[in-house]
Amino acid sequence: MLSVPALLQRCRERGVKLTPQRIAIFECLEHRQGHLSAEEVYQDVLPRYPTLSFATVYNTLQLLTEMGEVHELIVDELRRRYDVNTDPHHHAICRKCHRIFDVEPAVLGTAWAGPETVDVVGGGFRVETVSVELTGLCSACERTGAPAG
Repeated sequence: MLSVPALLQRCRERGVKLTPQRIAIFECLEHRQGHLSAEEVYQDVLPRYPTLSFATVYNTLQLLTEMGEVHELIVDELRRRYDVNTDPHHHAICRKCHRIFDVEPAVLGTAWAGPETVDVVGGGFRVETVSVELTGLCSACERTGAPAG
C-alpha cells in the first residue's frame, strides 16, 4: 500500500471523498500491517471515532482493493483479510490458529512478472493475478500438538 500521503493524493485524483474516518482507516493499515480483517480495522479505529460504522470500514477496504492498494484474501466464505503487501507473493495459513504468513514466490520456485496470456483448455487465458495458498501448521501450533484437521 502507498504511504498515507501518497494514498490521499491518489484518492483525490480519483475523486474519492476523504473523510476523517477513511483517513484513520488508511493510517491503521499503514501502521498495523499484516493480514487484517475488517473487524480488526474497525476495532482499531473505533476508539478515535465512536460513531464509525462497520460498513464504512468494509466499503473503504473494498475501495482500496479496487484501487490495488490492498489484496483481499478470502480465507473461507466468512473470513476476509486485507493485505497491504501488494508485491507478488503467496500465503501460508495455519489450520489451527489461522495466522497468515507471507511466502515469497522464490520459495515455491515460481515467479510472476505480470499479466500474460497462457494456453488453457478451450483457448487462451489472460492471467491477472496468481495466488497460491499453503495450508498446514505454524511452528507454534505444531509444538502444541494440534490435532489433524
